[in-house]
Amino acid sequence: MNTVKVFAEGVAKQIHDYLPSEYGNVQCEIQENLKNNGVRLVGIEFHKPDSTVSPVLYMESYYDDIKQGKEVGIVMQDIANSYIQHERSSREIDEHSLMNYEYVRQWIEPVLLNTADNREMLVQMPHRKMADLSIFYSVVFPDRGDDMRASMKIKNGHMAYWGVSEQDLYTQAILNIESRETNTLFPMDSVLAAMLTGRENGQNLLKAAPGENMQPLSDGMYVLTNEQKTYGASLLAVPGIMEKVNQLFPEGYYILPSSIHETIILPKSCGVPAKELGEMVRDINRTEVNREERLSDCVYEYDKEKSVIRQVPESVRRREMER
Repeated sequence: MNTVKVFAEGVAKQIHDYLPSEYGNVQCEIQENLKNNGVRLVGIEFHKPDSTVSPVLYMESYYDDIKQGKEVGIVMQDIANSYIQHERSSREIDEHSLMNYEYVRQWIEPVLLNTADNREMLVQMPHRKMADLSIFYSVVFPDRGDDMRASMKIKNGHMAYWGVSEQDLYTQAILNIESRETNTLFPMDSVLAAMLTGRENGQNLLKAAPGENMQPLSDGMYVLTNEQKTYGASLLAVPGIMEKVNQLFPEGYYILPSSIHETIILPKSCGVPAKELGEMVRDINRTEVNREERLSDCVYEYDKEKSVIRQVPESVRRREMER
């Protein structure tokens, strides 16, 4: 028996007791949705008859709160409050323009996932391969100041309705994030310090002016992501950003897939063998990274001739090379 689903059914029946009266006509539907890397989550879709945008809240984290001893009433109120936040944010989205490509194109972003672990989901979406990874596209609406960034995965039906091609989506997605001020490359020690102080105290190397700081950098690790720390691994798909990183590390560098949200840049001058780095990535994936957030078990390098990333063969287990 799926205990999370049973919990979700109970929430759906009782949630109106925790919502303001204006939400009395909200309808709840239980869903089991396929997420990244084959993970299936149980969610509740909240639908108001006068709205075409229906937020889905996934129940796993709330169920974990219950198991850890949090009072049921408090958890139910947390769910209600979260839905209200999502619903109020969605009101600001021009619902009738969601199917207008000229309206949504400004917010299209690439997302990078492992191909083998997401075959079932990728069938439903326009995408392209990059090494053993795949790029798909998502409409990510702007942050409205409440930490609720609404998003919509672009599926084959959207592409057909808009009358655009996968190449159109790729070109637009890359254009949207290539020069974005929120792209970051910080030394690892700066990132760790920021976890304590709440802000980065080093220089964002992606903002270096042409010719500035282009001398070889130290042998330490560097974190490539975005300020939101969300799907930052997608920067590997952006030629302009990878060329910038290549200029910063002209002697070559390895790319360690920390997660779908960030990657680690390691100069080859560090002297650590690629095989050892591959083992380190696999160990961290097994022990530290949630399954839904894993990107890959191997190490990459940048092919400056073709302007793409590629696997480092020494870092890949034989059975993975045969997949």
